[in-house]
Amino acid sequence: MLVVPRDHPLAGRASVTADELADEEAAPCPFETADWPSYRILGSGVPPVENYEDKLELVAGGGAIAVLPVGDRRSSLRPDLVTVPVEGAPPSQVVLVSRKGDLNPMIRSLRQAAKAVLAAPSK
Repeated sequence: MLVVPRDHPLAGRASVTADELADEEAAPCPFETADWPSYRILGSGVPPVENYEDKLELVAGGGAIAVLPVGDRRSSLRPDLVTVPVEGAPPSQVVLVSRKGDLNPMIRSLRQAAKAVLAAPSK
């Protein structure tokens, strides 16, 4: 899902293609992959950001566009941002890794929740 400010040229579109976003320069982001950077620069000199709220602030200010997973369930988007479906985007892969034998109950709960979500039928 593309995330852009309400006044962005792509904001009113019914959808965009991954190819339409391919020419954007990739912004530095510690959580992106070479295959699909999650944030793309619209201008030069945009520093890397490391948390979700700062990324949304960067997008809202017109410094970048964002591509987030469709099922992203973090807090609701700000009222000054809109989402646009991205057609033809490559699939994402999420990996959950923990230390062998980690007895932290939060890790066990996260693993169980991830299995439940991944095993649920898609909507």
